[in-house]
Amino acid sequence: ESAPVVAPVDPSAGEYRAVPIAGIGTEAQLAIKFARQATLKIRGVVTFNGQVGNDWLSFVQDQSGAARIQWKVGSLSNALQVGDLIEMTGSPALPDSGAEFLAHGVTRVGTGEMPSPLRPRTELPKVGASDGRWMEIEGVGRVSGAEDRLLLMSRAGPLEVYVGAASRVHLTNWVNALVRVRGVLWRQPNP
Repeated sequence: ESAPVVAPVDPSAGEYRAVPIAGIGTEAQLAIKFARQATLKIRGVVTFNGQVGNDWLSFVQDQSGAARIQWKVGSLSNALQVGDLIEMTGSPALPDSGAEFLAHGVTRVGTGEMPSPLRPRTELPKVGASDGRWMEIEGVGRVSGAEDRLLLMSRAGPLEVYVGAASRVHLTNWVNALVRVRGVLWRQPNP
């Protein structure tokens, strides 16, 4: 017999309830189910913070999972660097895949320890299952259609890797070479 679902107690006005990053999606669903605004506090390490094309992307991860951060005020993200341990207040969003968090405020707590990377060996994780997670993958570099990307042919399958403007000059060195890449797994939705 399953336990009845009970509406979580709303924190007092102005208070945020601390949750692990993996709990953001559940909190969003409960907020919708019980018609309330979820006000949460999460803590994690910044694993990516930068512009990719026209989008500013930020990701944070703790021991339970990872989330993409949407900034209520764009300037909040500017001072953050990969490896920063941060604490954020805000509310969950329900994206098409993975967890997303709408940050209202952020505090840099110090320098954090980067998470151990996922290392898929035979196949890439299903879409949404590991999006936003720090990962490491190895494969042979191939030319991609985009100038700031490398197509990595791995045992787990092909993966297009964003290398950024600073690394564009090195792309030719990585074509037809065995390459090991560490970074955030994020797959853009197809238009």
